[in-house]
Amino acid sequence: MKRKIKKVNGRAYLVENEKTIEVRTDERLGKLLREKYESVMESRYFGKGGIEIVRAGKQLSESEIEDLIRLSRDLTEVLED
Repeated sequence: MKRKIKKVNGRAYLVENEKTIEVRTDERLGKLLREKYESVMESRYFGKGGIEIVRAGKQLSESEIEDLIRLSRDLTEVLED
């Protein structure tokens, strides 16, 4: 699987790789998730403003991941240039 990037208003909100997905998050939420789950790390694409989730980790449920994707889209929609 090649890397897929989904965008809203010309800005990325989801990066899908073969083994990981990356989403934009609030820095505090990202820190909390990284501390709680081994399968969550700082995003290489979004940096401190995002998280990378290992798909094989299975520590987060599909519904939690879907919620994070929705949050990422919402956060991206309100970004200003």
